[in-house]
Amino acid sequence: MSAALLLLIVSLADVAVGLVIATETIPDAHADGRRATSTRMRVALAAGGVVAVAVAGLGVAGGAPLWLALVSVAFAASWLGAGWRFTHLGRPTALLALSLLLVVAMIALLLFVPATLAGVFTTSGLVPAGDGATGIPATLVVAAVAVVAALTRTSNLICRAALGRTVLAPEREGSRPPRRWSLALGTRRIATLTDTSDAAADADDAPPAPLQGGRVIGPLERILLTALALSGAQAVIVGLLAAKGVVRFPEINADNRRGSKAEEFLVGSLVSWTLAGLAAAFLFALQNS
Repeated sequence: MSAALLLLIVSLADVAVGLVIATETIPDAHADGRRATSTRMRVALAAGGVVAVAVAGLGVAGGAPLWLALVSVAFAASWLGAGWRFTHLGRPTALLALSLLLVVAMIALLLFVPATLAGVFTTSGLVPAGDGATGIPATLVVAAVAVVAALTRTSNLICRAALGRTVLAPEREGSRPPRRWSLALGTRRIATLTDTSDAAADADDAPPAPLQGGRVIGPLERILLTALALSGAQAVIVGLLAAKGVVRFPEINADNRRGSKAEEFLVGSLVSWTLAGLAAAFLFALQNS
């Protein structure tokens, strides 16, 4: 319960921030756009803080020690601050450091702090485990909710930070103006010839617009891999990973031998799969403890 509570507070606070922000884009160039974005971010951080405090309060009511709730809220606040520094200032170092610290803290809590929510969920609700009731352990339910939440926006931020790419869309350089020639007789223009070859080349060489589907596909992939790992379907996992490589091969092959797409695919996929593996290992350890 202790490690699950820490993960639950951090991940739900992160999800709350993401729901308020909805779409993270570069602020407009004018002052009103910057103020609007800044105000929305303050509201998002406030919502994340409220969710963290609320979840911590429920944990204390369920038997978690007060010190754990306070430490978890403080960690969640640090995480939200690091997330803001990454998404708006492009500084991923603090977020990556906190990611490693979160893993270490969860391992320590899992090993040295016993579970505090000794109960099971049955058809009648939550009942004490000592009454001979059979059902799903409450600690495992809390951990499962925490893992699912952590595999969404929190994991997306970690993957982007590992790639060194912020969620802010990169600005594109302006296209070159087309060249024009005019044929004039005296002061009268007879014809105008426009060369659009440079504009067409710019359109072909321009990077594609960033797809937003990865924000949904990534969490679904991690949740699916975690579920398959817990169910022992290793062969299906291998098939899914191979299929992902086949689907992304045309995009990687069209990289003009620069290697950036291949590197991005490998780093992003390995980080995402590592997070799914850690989630599966965490739930497996709780299930067999």
